[in-house]
Amino acid sequence: MQVLQTQKPSGALRAVVRTYAQRDVEASDAAFRQVGPARLEPTLEFQFHGAFDVRRPDGLVNAAPSLVVVGGYSEPVELISRGRIQTFAVFFQPTGFSRLFGIGNRELFNRFHDAHAVLGSQIEALRCQLAETESFDKRARITDAFLCKQLSRARRAESMWQIADHMFEEKGVLRMHDVAYLQGMGMRQFERTFQQQIGTTPKQFARIARFTSALDAKAASPHRPWLYIAHTFGYYDQMHMVRDFHELAGCAPGTMLANIGDSRPPSQLLVSV
Repeated sequence: MQVLQTQKPSGALRAVVRTYAQRDVEASDAAFRQVGPARLEPTLEFQFHGAFDVRRPDGLVNAAPSLVVVGGYSEPVELISRGRIQTFAVFFQPTGFSRLFGIGNRELFNRFHDAHAVLGSQIEALRCQLAETESFDKRARITDAFLCKQLSRARRAESMWQIADHMFEEKGVLRMHDVAYLQGMGMRQFERTFQQQIGTTPKQFARIARFTSALDAKAASPHRPWLYIAHTFGYYDQMHMVRDFHELAGCAPGTMLANIGDSRPPSQLLVSV
C-alpha cells in the first residue's frame, strides 16, 4: 500500500517552496524501487519510519541520512527501500533553499548532505516538532510557520539565481546567447559565472528544466501524445526528446510515468498544455 499526500505552501512562500509531500509506504520484504529523474529542485526530507538507499548510475549505493538535504541533480538515481516508509519532504524552487538558508546552489547540486550538518540545531528542533504528530496537515502547518520565519531574513537573490529562476519559469526554452547579452556578458563569462553560482552549466540547467517541464506536462495531461509534448517544449523531434529522457531519467518516455512513482508529487506539477 502506498499513500501520497501533498499541499502547497502559504502564498508568501511560493516564490521559494513548491510543495510539501508525505509518503507512507507499507512494502513487503521485496524492495520498493522507483526512479528519481534528474531535477533542479532541492528537497529537505525527514524520514520518520524506514530509510532509503540511493543507487547512482555508476552502481554506487549510499544510505540517505534520516534528515537530509538533497540538491538538484543532473542524472537519474534509483531509490530503494524495504518495509514501512514514512517521509515528509519540502520541495523547494531551484534557488529557494539557497535563498532561505544562505547556502549556495553550487554546494548543493549533485550532492546530498546530512541536514544537521548544514542547518544546525534549528532543524533538529523542527524535526522534534514534526515527530510529535503523524498528521500531514499539521506537519505542513508547522513547517510553513518555520519557513515563513526564515523567509523574513532570507538572502537577496544573486544575479545568477534570478537568471536560473527565469530559465526554470521559461521551461528551459531560451537562447543562451540572448540571456548572456541581456546581462552584458560574453558567452564564456556568462557560462563561467553561472556554473560558479548554480553548480552546473546554463545549457545543462536549461536542458533539465525542459525535460522536467515535459515530464510534468505529460503527468498533468496523460491523454496528450508524446509527440505533442515534444513539439510544445521545443524539441527538434520526438527522438531528440527520447534521447534526453534516456540520459536524464534512464528510460524511454513511454515507461517514465510508471517508473518515477511519487518522486514528483502531483501538487508540484504546475505545467499545463
